[in-house]
Amino acid sequence: MALPLNLTFIDDKLDIVLAVIGHSRAPLAAKINSITTEIMLPHFEDYELVDRITLKEQTLTDLQQKSRGLAFSLQSLQERVNVLEWRNNLYVVRLPEDKESRHAVTYMER
Repeated sequence: MALPLNLTFIDDKLDIVLAVIGHSRAPLAAKINSITTEIMLPHFEDYELVDRITLKEQTLTDLQQKSRGLAFSLQSLQERVNVLEWRNNLYVVRLPEDKESRHAVTYMER
């Protein structure tokens, strides 16, 4: 059975980063230096950006409530991404382009 993972798009002004957090007590997997960072939540099927919230010092529980519990299974995620590299205890993978032809990079907990 696939492990449910909570996914959050994080815009760090360089690219769109997708933080993958495996359990409810985990801290945010990606803390960005920018104070005005925004989080964008993907639609399951086509990765459309369906919501935006401001990232401050929010917990995963806060994010889950604001994102209405949006989650993917690990298996469905792996079917859609390609691992690019392993960096700082995180897998870096690339999602398909969304409808606006923007790339997304995913940081996945090992």
